[in-house]
Amino acid sequence: MFKYVEQTFSMKFALFFLTAVLAFCCSFKTVFAAVYSEFSTTTAVVLGEFVYNDDFSPTTTPCYIQVYNPGGSLHTDTLMSADSNGWHYISLLPTTTVGTYPSSMHCGATSTGDFIRQDKTFRVINDQSSASASELASAVWNADSRTLTNLSTSSIAEAVWSNTNRTLSDYATSSIASAVWSNGTRSLTTFGSLIADIWSNPSRTISSFGALAADIWNGAYAPTRNLTDASLSSGSLATLSDVNSSSSTIASAVWSNTNRTLSDYATSSIASAVWSNGTRSLTTFGSLIADIWANPSRTISSFGALAADIWNGAYAPTRNLTDASLSSGSLATLSDVNSATTTATTAINANTNLASTSLAADIAINKALIEGIGSSWVTSLSDTASIMSSKSYRAKLYVSNLGELTDSLVNPLISIYDVNRNLVVSSVTMTKIATGIYEYVYLVPNGAEQGNWETIINTEVESGQVIQTNDYWEVRGSPAQVIINSVSDLTVPSIAANITITNEGLSGYEYQYEWCVVSSANNACGDNDDIFHATAAKYINAAEDWNTTLTATVPSAGDYIFKLIVYFGTESSGSSRSFTAVSSGTTSGGGGGGGGGGGGAGATTPAPVVITTPAPSQETTSTTSTEPVKAKRRIADLNDDGRVNAVDFSILLAFYKTRPPFANPYADMNIDNKVDAVDFSILLSDWDKK
Repeated sequence: MFKYVEQTFSMKFALFFLTAVLAFCCSFKTVFAAVYSEFSTTTAVVLGEFVYNDDFSPTTTPCYIQVYNPGGSLHTDTLMSADSNGWHYISLLPTTTVGTYPSSMHCGATSTGDFIRQDKTFRVINDQSSASASELASAVWNADSRTLTNLSTSSIAEAVWSNTNRTLSDYATSSIASAVWSNGTRSLTTFGSLIADIWSNPSRTISSFGALAADIWNGAYAPTRNLTDASLSSGSLATLSDVNSSSSTIASAVWSNTNRTLSDYATSSIASAVWSNGTRSLTTFGSLIADIWANPSRTISSFGALAADIWNGAYAPTRNLTDASLSSGSLATLSDVNSATTTATTAINANTNLASTSLAADIAINKALIEGIGSSWVTSLSDTASIMSSKSYRAKLYVSNLGELTDSLVNPLISIYDVNRNLVVSSVTMTKIATGIYEYVYLVPNGAEQGNWETIINTEVESGQVIQTNDYWEVRGSPAQVIINSVSDLTVPSIAANITITNEGLSGYEYQYEWCVVSSANNACGDNDDIFHATAAKYINAAEDWNTTLTATVPSAGDYIFKLIVYFGTESSGSSRSFTAVSSGTTSGGGGGGGGGGGGAGATTPAPVVITTPAPSQETTSTTSTEPVKAKRRIADLNDDGRVNAVDFSILLAFYKTRPPFANPYADMNIDNKVDAVDFSILLSDWDKK
């Protein structure tokens, strides 16, 4: 319940008390003489009230005010400002419209039983002490009590005519002119804005002078005007013949000068004077070089005999442009390069310390060096592997010149593309955090599309020289835990496995998953030699378990392995469990094994299946075939041509950080459902081997 400051009891009680009194007493009418606040037309109108709760504590609960113009139209309907002491108010701009402005403010609501309303009607009046004549006239004209019926034209004229002080003779035309002319303060040079008013008149014209031009041209000054000859009031203008005559006279005077001599300016004298000048300089040419370069007829290919002199001259016997000889050492030939390549390959193959992390770092460093080749500037970008959605991705760029961190010309611009190549950050200026070091932080949205994102940074190190750097990184949102709880119904041909998939992420996710039955632990799902294979999808909310039964078809009794792979972005989690299928009427010998999680999901079961061989099953042999058995291919020979070389490297690069299943199953050489630096390490270990 709210109350205005004047109230000393609850508004509900006041309304009830008034209703009771009216009900008790006889019917009557009450006329209240309202005394309204008055405001001048030149001052702002301030309306307000203190509003308190029932316990007289001030409240800032919203209060609204409605103000109507004297004519009945709505002037304003708005929320009032409120101070902490309970004062609710509104300030209206001054208005020139005089009259009564019906107004009321209200707070609370009828639905909550605390609705109150207060009359705030006010009047706007003229301030007679400062009112202008037009305002006074307007006030008189708009006065409610004015009447024109007793001020007829005849009575007004009669009142004016009967004025004993009036005189018309004092205002005769001659008298008015005389009074103006004899005025001691009159001036012909002070026109105020007269000239400006004439000049800005839209109807003025400079070409309409009536007979003015003709009067000037043909008037009293016509005989003495001189616009077409050289006559002046004193002397005369120079004509063309006068100028020509003066030119020949000057030339003759120069040539006939007995002191002139051309021998003083012989070439040798000039050269000697220039050479012996103590202030001469060979490095100060002013605009000479620019003038030569800008010469439209200059050419770089016209040197006379210069090229021939160099080619056939004194240096010809010692020049070496067609062989590898140098004054010190020699250029590398093709055989040198081939030999060095073989040596380098052998060294790489023999290196047992090669690691995937080192490979990734070397690739990143070489990439940055290649981008900056031909320049002393080098840029390198921090390498981010993966980011969880709703977490911050931090890109840090290092700019160096001649090996030292150096500021670029302007701060680098960063752009970020999501997995669908949508531009989510467009050329945003990075923040400088130290000399040559720039940073940008991007909050990956919760529920962002999972997969490979790309960062591209353009760095203008010098005017017109831009180095572009990029980095691929993965958004991971909802990792999954995968468990195969049991394999039941072991009688062929139909078997069933009870599984649980848990969303361990922060948001719901639509999981793609596949399951298969294979006969070997190192046989991956989806490589076209599964005994059974199927795929499906399921949306699972964050932190939710999904339990279901997956079925498969097994053609005959025997030992098998049931595998389940769940994908999230480019990552996956997996689990497997061994079992023994039996024929109808045969008692199962048990079955064992267990399940496991992959890709960091952390799923475990009592007896995980251990993968002992990194290569998938890539060939079969027949004991009944009379053809020779094909030699087993190397794991990194992705195109099966008997060699591990650049072709296999290109194939592996095409699958790098892509989502399984892979069109070429051999690309995932360690069968971890991803192609990454580990697979590149395996390929390098088999490089150039047959």
